[in-house]
Amino acid sequence: DALYPMMYYKDQLFYPFVDDWMVQSNDRIVVPGLGAYQMTELGWSRQDILHQVDYTRRKAVGGQAFFRTENVLSNTKEILTALDEYYHYPAKLPPMKWLSDT
Repeated sequence: DALYPMMYYKDQLFYPFVDDWMVQSNDRIVVPGLGAYQMTELGWSRQDILHQVDYTRRKAVGGQAFFRTENVLSNTKEILTALDEYYHYPAKLPPMKWLSDT
């Protein structure tokens, strides 16, 4: 009932990918998987991830998922500290408008 595409790219490979998933989603919830692991494996900056969070929020996606959780929870490049500014409250599941009551 929700789509979690792995979007482990950045910059001009990332933004059109988000847009395409939104267009092709058939009104399903899209939760982009952001590549937090790229901060250690490819040397991405914390800002690279934060730009992606900002962009996906502007596009009104259903949230963000992070791979690998280890990179977030271990506060790689202070990412957990930065994300605390974005996520003040627990997330609520968005309505699934395509489901009926029956």
